[in-house]
Amino acid sequence: MKSFSDFKTALGFAEGSGDYKADNKRGYVGKYQFGKERLKDLGYTGTLNNLKLNPGLQENLFLLHVQDHAKYLVKFLQTAKSKIGNHITLSGLIAGAHLKGRGHINYTDNCKRSGVIQYILFGKDCSDGNGTKISTYVNKFSGFEIPGYNESEKKVTDNKIPSEKGDVKNSVLPFILIGIGVLIIIMVLKNQK
Repeated sequence: MKSFSDFKTALGFAEGSGDYKADNKRGYVGKYQFGKERLKDLGYTGTLNNLKLNPGLQENLFLLHVQDHAKYLVKFLQTAKSKIGNHITLSGLIAGAHLKGRGHINYTDNCKRSGVIQYILFGKDCSDGNGTKISTYVNKFSGFEIPGYNESEKKVTDNKIPSEKGDVKNSVLPFILIGIGVLIIIMVLKNQK
């Protein structure tokens, strides 16, 4: 099994060429090409531009992103192994969800809302905006360790993904404090007029 560090490097290169400042015409930014909706799901309320300028924050959000997907997708792993192939691992499912989203068990109508769940359950192998199929990511990124995942117990333990640069809350806190400070200054200046 390859390391989680190798997973981050490989997926970061596939998504944003390893460039923390990368962006594309569809509004995805950073090394991992996060979009606004997923960032909102992860609790990030800053701007995309601020995210591009903060590699540590991108790494922390990626760790949170992986943990969130792992806790949900672990329950589909055995089904994926039996329907797609025994070589499939949790890291592959997480990569598929990163590419096209998790999807929902009830979405079977079209590829716009379909994600890795539809691929596992119904064989719906949809593509992202660049034409990359879910199966490509599920296969390419299988075989990597996922911190917090216990293979023998088939479960993900909460909060076991180590952060290399502090947790997300600590990374976001300075931006929140700066924002509050700017708002106070604006209010004071308005009241002086």
